[in-house]
Amino acid sequence: MYLGYALDHGVVLVTTDRCGVIALLPPDVPAPDEQFQAEVADLHGDRLAAVTGAETPAPPAGAWHLVTLGVRPGSQGKGLGSSLVRAGLAVLDDKTPPGALVALETSDDRNVMIYERVGFVVTATTPVDTGLVVHSMLRDPGADGLSTTG
Repeated sequence: MYLGYALDHGVVLVTTDRCGVIALLPPDVPAPDEQFQAEVADLHGDRLAAVTGAETPAPPAGAWHLVTLGVRPGSQGKGLGSSLVRAGLAVLDDKTPPGALVALETSDDRNVMIYERVGFVVTATTPVDTGLVVHSMLRDPGADGLSTTG
């Protein structure tokens, strides 16, 4: 569902062996329709209250949103996630002014390290009722050789 929505409205990259995927949505993406939102609510089940109850900071105006990064378990730990993020950012830099803002949220500490390696910084941490912490992150345009000055 998420990937179909991102494919319609944003950028989706899939590795040739289909072991990894990244999806990014632009700042002006239209809101999903009610049916889509209902299906997402069903997928979250009893976790929905915790997910919607978390008051994370809004991303900066004009920021793209990295909504999905996935790597099959057998392919994890080999740098594929980092490569996908770099490739996704390169596509954005071709479509937008270099160094476009990109925001994301993750509740997995391992993911924080992946994103930091490719130039994201943690901008906020938000505790959630379930004991998880949501890390809000933003692409640092000056990191990883990326620059807003072209």
